[in-house]
Amino acid sequence: MSYDLKARLLEVMKLHSGDYDALSDGILACVVDFGADAVTALFPEIDPDRTVFEHPVRPGELGLQERPMMVNLYGIYSDVYNHNIWGDGDLISETEIDTFYEASEDGLLYDYGRVAIDLNAKKSGFLLIVDIARDAKINMDDLAEFTKNTGMDAKCLAEPNLPAVHGGISMEASLVITAFIPGTDKLNMIDDLYFKLSEIGTKWDMDRDEIQVKKQKTSKHKEDPNP
Repeated sequence: MSYDLKARLLEVMKLHSGDYDALSDGILACVVDFGADAVTALFPEIDPDRTVFEHPVRPGELGLQERPMMVNLYGIYSDVYNHNIWGDGDLISETEIDTFYEASEDGLLYDYGRVAIDLNAKKSGFLLIVDIARDAKINMDDLAEFTKNTGMDAKCLAEPNLPAVHGGISMEASLVITAFIPGTDKLNMIDDLYFKLSEIGTKWDMDRDEIQVKKQKTSKHKEDPNP
């Protein structure tokens, strides 16, 4: 039975990957015949990179450039612009929520990151998030230096590919640089810290471009050693 289901899902994936409605119909047919739990349990096996099927990030899963997945380290408790912030009962108090809202209304949080919980430390705070190129030249020494100078824990993390399962909207797998600001006492530092993180991201993108140029020159020399 498991083999039959796997074969069916692979066929659905092959035939309907570009057609949201047909894909949904194919998955539904498998659910009717085999049950929802059996179907979703196979998604990570047949489509680990989420090119077609959406499934939760697994504990310890790595993303682009073998970076840890952000969702395994931080819980997100606000929308992308921090207009809506929600609590967690024990870890984000009503007082903290009010402070985050005040900071948001003052423009301190806008598009800089998210209200979050460090899942390992069990602490609430603000997570700065800087998008970087998928093939950026990562140098963890830069983040170690940032953490040493600021006291904020900086990381390079991945976000998963999200296939077009919600009305045809999809998101490509990506890389981000993050820095966690615990509590609410240092929210006035966000602008400066974000700028410093952005500089690191720009440096990594430029390092990537430099490597690509060198590769192109090397390739051209091999093709025509005597220009």
